[in-house]
Amino acid sequence: MTNAGFTTGIALRAGGAYDFSVWARTDAAAGTPLTVTLHDAAGQPLAAPLTRAVRGDRWTKYTGTLKATRSTDAGRLSVRAGGTGVLRLDMVSLFPRDTFRKRPNGLRRDLAEKIAALRPGFVRFPGGCLVNTGSMSGYDAASNWPRARSYQWKDTVGPVEARATNANFWGYNQSYGLGYRCAGQCPAL
Repeated sequence: MTNAGFTTGIALRAGGAYDFSVWARTDAAAGTPLTVTLHDAAGQPLAAPLTRAVRGDRWTKYTGTLKATRSTDAGRLSVRAGGTGVLRLDMVSLFPRDTFRKRPNGLRRDLAEKIAALRPGFVRFPGGCLVNTGSMSGYDAASNWPRARSYQWKDTVGPVEARATNANFWGYNQSYGLGYRCAGQCPAL
């Protein structure tokens, strides 16, 4: 399986650490070997490969870090499996370690620092693709607007892999990987 990133590829910076994770399970008694690579469109490596062995038919999170050996804006992430049996993958993720305030799965540092420097009184969140989930229908009685289509902040709290997903406005499925963070005590969910 290969992910070519958005439009032209995945941006990688030489020396940068990129945290990989995947939830996986297999019915192969001997397990299923996975090889995770970062490479360019021609297949040339951009980091040393990462290997993991998926064992058991129960969802388990597998993680590792890839370190980019050169910079590109056209990287690819590939996950290759060997062996026999059925392998299932879910929540495949590659995240730069250099994020705003060093938070795991955090915001892009450069953009978030610029927003923080503005000291805004508010930030519009979420955008239209999250607010209007599942259809292009309007939010009026004539469109028979169902409340379930509207943005539910409670779906963005907790472990990323346990959050709801939706088919968004632009025709692809998305997770609520970017969500709210409770400071102090979170309200009851």
